[in-house]
Amino acid sequence: YRMIALGIDGAIALAALAAGAIRAYVIVRGGGSMSHAIAVIMVASLITCGMLMKARADAADSISYRELAREIAPAISRGCVLASYHHHLQSLPFYTGAREVLIAHRGELAPQGATPDAQASFLDSDRELAQLWASDRCVVLIVNQGDLASLAARLKPLPVKLGSEGKKLAVSNQAKANP
Repeated sequence: YRMIALGIDGAIALAALAAGAIRAYVIVRGGGSMSHAIAVIMVASLITCGMLMKARADAADSISYRELAREIAPAISRGCVLASYHHHLQSLPFYTGAREVLIAHRGELAPQGATPDAQASFLDSDRELAQLWASDRCVVLIVNQGDLASLAARLKPLPVKLGSEGKKLAVSNQAKANP
């Protein structure tokens, strides 16, 4: 649905811009007023901007993971650890208010990742994840769908799905994390 909506938004924006440009060209070539041609371009630009703003809103769900954050919020509010496997999603800490533990990923955070106050936010290996997962702490792990099968084989207890959005899944090590 999102891709269709984005395609329609883009087509309307492109059509408005093209129609405005063609109409302005016809006005000027026909000896019409330049101010009339500029007004046509302005209206076409406003329609284009409106459609691009709608496209941005339509695309927001596919890049913000707001819905996934809503699905895991109850578990996070009960004290579960929020962890991300091999990636960093800035929107999840934003929407949940929780500090994220990054598993085997530092990316642009690498320069500050070794400081004493940041060490709790980084686990350097799958082995460390497996230890956290097997502990008595509730863990909500965000993982790409393609990574879950191979990762689940190394996690005991087996992951319980809490939610999904786009290519991301939220799983937990405790069934009680999902009310």
